[in-house]
Amino acid sequence: MFNIANAENSTDRTVVIPKGAKLSIMPAVFDSMKNVTFTIDGTLYVSEHWKDYPNTDQTLLFSNADGVVINGKGTFDGRGFMWWVRDIVMGQNECCRPHMLKFDLSRNIEMSGVYVTNGPRYHIVLRDSEEIYMHDFDIYVDVFGQLSLQKFFGGIVAKSFAKYGDISLEAPIFPLNTDAIDTWARNVTFRRMKITNFDDAIVPKPSNQAH
Repeated sequence: MFNIANAENSTDRTVVIPKGAKLSIMPAVFDSMKNVTFTIDGTLYVSEHWKDYPNTDQTLLFSNADGVVINGKGTFDGRGFMWWVRDIVMGQNECCRPHMLKFDLSRNIEMSGVYVTNGPRYHIVLRDSEEIYMHDFDIYVDVFGQLSLQKFFGGIVAKSFAKYGDISLEAPIFPLNTDAIDTWARNVTFRRMKITNFDDAIVPKPSNQAH
């Protein structure tokens, strides 16, 4: 569907997951997407078939993209809990915990609206890219699900304490490396975003000067 929307003579350059639809995806690479809009109004899941995953560290990779827009009122669910248990506790992931969404060598990217949750590892990676605008969406990690790992598996998963007014909350800090956004990019703007992950929220890192 992406290849059809990206065709040079395409007059409809929008890919839509409609409200109520549920789509489970394996890792995919989209190269040289130009002026394509991806609207998620339903639910996009990272596949449960982890044994069939190729040797890759991302689920959706947009490489050399220009003018890609991701929007909608739906959900992108990484089904992170099963990955956390296998990788951190059992050591059984065949490859590695994948990032959910990655842009590499891309420009003029906009993302808004979609609810992003429970990434196996980083939720969004922006590498050697520029002119990025991300706004008006949430990234949420099930912290209480992570706490259950601590409850059942003890010291394998580190814990810390966060305090909100007079309330102290036991919460895991950093052990699962579920960063919201890691960016090796320039001219990046983030506005009106809500991030709940008890890990790194937005992490700026140096771009590769060769690019």
